Amino acid sequence: MDVSLYDANLILCTAGTTGVPKGAVLTHRNSLFNAFTCCLDYRFTCDDVLQIVPPLFHAAAVNCMLLPGLVLG
Repeated sequence: MDVSLYDANLILCTAGTTGVPKGAVLTHRNSLFNAFTCCLDYRFTCDDVLQIVPPLFHAAAVNCMLLPGLVLG
């Protein structure tokens, strides 16, 4: 099966601004660019060791810690 950059790969739960729980759908493209941006912004290198402390249901833990580590690893 072919996978496109615009296919959904992650659904994060959010209450948003309305206070009603809902799922925010992230695409492969969105996740990759989040990871690349964090790598550049935080100046991560392949030699860095990342410890992910926040739970992985939190968007920052996934987008700014887990995925950059996978991209560089």
